[in-house]
Amino acid sequence: MSMIRAIAAIAVVFALSAVTADATAKQNTHSYFYEDVLGTSLEIQVKADSPVWARLMENSVRQEIKRLDAVFSTYDSDSEISRWMASTDSTTSVSPELFELLQRFQHWHHISHGALNPALGSLIQRWQEAEATNQLPSTGELQTLAKPIQNAWWTLSADRKATPKTNQRLTLDAAAKGYIIDKACEAAWKQRNEPHVARSVTGLLVNIGGDLRTMGDMSVQVKVADPFQDADNQPPIDVLRLTNRAVATSGNYRRGFQVGKTFYSHIFDPRTGQPANHIASATVVSTNTAEADAFATIFSVLPPRQSLELADGTEDVECLVVDAAGKVYSSSGWAQYSESATRTVAQVTDAKEDSVDSQPWNGGMELTVDFEINRPGGGRSHRPYVAVWVEDKDGFPIRTLALYRQTDGPGPRWHRDLRRWFKNDQMRQLVDTTDVISTISVATRPPGKYKVVWNGKDDSGKLVKPGKYTVFVEAAREHGTYQLIKKELEFAETPFAEKLDGNVEIKAAFLKYEKAAKRK
Repeated sequence: MSMIRAIAAIAVVFALSAVTADATAKQNTHSYFYEDVLGTSLEIQVKADSPVWARLMENSVRQEIKRLDAVFSTYDSDSEISRWMASTDSTTSVSPELFELLQRFQHWHHISHGALNPALGSLIQRWQEAEATNQLPSTGELQTLAKPIQNAWWTLSADRKATPKTNQRLTLDAAAKGYIIDKACEAAWKQRNEPHVARSVTGLLVNIGGDLRTMGDMSVQVKVADPFQDADNQPPIDVLRLTNRAVATSGNYRRGFQVGKTFYSHIFDPRTGQPANHIASATVVSTNTAEADAFATIFSVLPPRQSLELADGTEDVECLVVDAAGKVYSSSGWAQYSESATRTVAQVTDAKEDSVDSQPWNGGMELTVDFEINRPGGGRSHRPYVAVWVEDKDGFPIRTLALYRQTDGPGPRWHRDLRRWFKNDQMRQLVDTTDVISTISVATRPPGKYKVVWNGKDDSGKLVKPGKYTVFVEAAREHGTYQLIKKELEFAETPFAEKLDGNVEIKAAFLKYEKAAKRK
């Protein structure tokens, strides 16, 4: 299988992403990025002194992900879990991985007092119908649907045999992705049993759609997204520093059901059948990703105080929970990972805005840029290098909204492909030393879809004047094509919406200029 150099997302990312701790580490960190892996995006970083050994680790990670996808995918009728679920009341020998995760689900269900439940198929289907018909299900109907899913879902025996005991559709998705990350990390790390590899490879990071784990001396910074800021390039509510740890975020701000004028979370309280709308997001740090994944779901269901009690009573589990009102709760050991004091969402946003210029732009307007990356040929693919930015009427770059680069090899090489952005950023640096590179952690979204907001400020945080500005979306895929979308627009106090024609790399881009949304 040929290996094509992939990219690491910087500035604005779809999910939990990370950067190495210092400049030297960056030089030795080889990064790979793929779309449409387990229904989302994959990031792999390997800290190594040779691209050969980095490729070895990257290939091992991807092969293990592929192998375990065939075990846990509920979208594949031929996967092991799908075939096992179809054999109701039939005792079957299952793989060690499926058996282990079934055991762990039973444990998580018990300690969470039923907040985690793998038999949510009927509830999901009912809420999908509610969205389609625009009619809410009654409380009584949801209680009726919730009652049978409390019963035993399977039985396990000591000889690794499992018997499904329910006709309810089962899914282990609340922890399967995290479990796959753990196994992929462990499989790759075993390559270091060879002395020459052990000397060459010292760190590893695997991030699949918001669930992330690091191993070795890979120290990473993770920014926890504000769940009330829908765009990716907004201030975080906390910044973490992690080494040999896993982190996962769950929340109701990316996926859910729209019924009438109300948006309902895709996360359910399985005891009532009701969407868990009282929690905006839950971020969990643990020693393994499966546990972080499972507890992020649990803490999205339980009341915040119960979540804190459970986290404080569970070894190596820490959490940050944001409720629907914007109040932030953290477990007793959270501070050991935080690089900033825990504050409310409003305080973080205010601090960011007040740092330079807090005046509303053009009467309180803002620009939203939605864009989607094409997947040539379908299936999983390498993400192109992408930059989204704004230039003034003189062609001077005033604000980078999104930037994705490749860090494989001895230093970055993305500037060779994002020709206009790089040339203009070199010019910008002559008068402005602001570092536009950062990363942000958000909950999982569909692969390839991104959203950024421009609030009228330049890269240094100062408001620009009303007038004409040009929005650019530049993309280049290695062994692919180079594409540039641009649109000059008048930014005053009149709202507008524009659809920009897509190309080989960018499927579509939508611009919407309107009053800034009110956020908690």
